[in-house]
Amino acid sequence: MEQKTWQDAEIGEDLGSVVQVMSHEEINRYTESLDDADPWYREGSPWGGPIAPPLILVNEYIRLFKKKYHGGAWSGSLHSKMEFETIRPPLAGAVITTTGKIADKYLKRGRWSLVIETSSRDETGEEIVKSKMTLTFVR
Repeated sequence: MEQKTWQDAEIGEDLGSVVQVMSHEEINRYTESLDDADPWYREGSPWGGPIAPPLILVNEYIRLFKKKYHGGAWSGSLHSKMEFETIRPPLAGAVITTTGKIADKYLKRGRWSLVIETSSRDETGEEIVKSKMTLTFVR
C-alpha cells in the first residue's frame, strides 16, 4: 500500500476520529508534566467534578493526520498557526471523541500549508473544544 503524503491531502477530506478517555491517571500525568497542581484537576471544579486541563486536547489534530498520513508525510512541518477554543473543559472520566478534516490547503511565500479543523465532543455529543491548526511544510 502506497503511503499518502501531505501533497495528497484534499480540501474537505475527512480525517476520521480518535477517542480518548480523560482518566485521572492521564490528567495527573499531564498536569505533573506542566507542574500544575490546581485542585480543580484532582478534587472538584465549578463543572461538577475534577476537570482535565483544556489544552490536553491540543494535539489531537496530529493524531488524526498521522492516522491517514503515515511515516514522513508531515516531517518538515511547522505549527505555523493555532486557533483553539475551549467551550468547556473536559471532565475527568469523560470519553472524548475528536473528529477532523482538511479545511484548506494553500501556497504562501513559496511554502505549502494545510489547515486542519477539529471538533472534540463528550459522550453526550456536546462539543467542548474546537480548533483550527495550520501546518506549514518547509521542505
